[in-house]
Amino acid sequence: MEYFDKALAIDPENVDGLKNKGYVLRRVGEYKEAMEYFDKALAIDPYYIHALNNKGYVLRRVGEYKEAMEYFDKALAIDPYYEDALYNKGLFFINLGKYKEAMEYFDKALAIDPNNVSALKNKQLTYVKLKENEQI
Repeated sequence: MEYFDKALAIDPENVDGLKNKGYVLRRVGEYKEAMEYFDKALAIDPYYIHALNNKGYVLRRVGEYKEAMEYFDKALAIDPYYEDALYNKGLFFINLGKYKEAMEYFDKALAIDPNNVSALKNKQLTYVKLKENEQI
């Protein structure tokens, strides 16, 4: 983290630096602190889709599903083909037990990158859930 801190000391309004520090914090489960960095980036650029998507991801992880959906939708309103937001929206629907909707978003992500291993894996797991629940 020291290099992010050094970079942000030089340029505290660097949205990529803010998002990247938030991303690393998100990856280690420091969701509250990660959110602070995504918020700082969005205060500078409210249309920064990477910060919107990452904030949605953190909100989903902490169970704030309605607000998470709003951030994924904001990112997708800016770029409807933003693969990460499509994939994360699929995960969002899994959390809600809405497996058909999850499949739809994994399919959208896979239409952009058919080799997205995470989307392929989660599509298969979602398919199993649909079969178990007889929703196919």
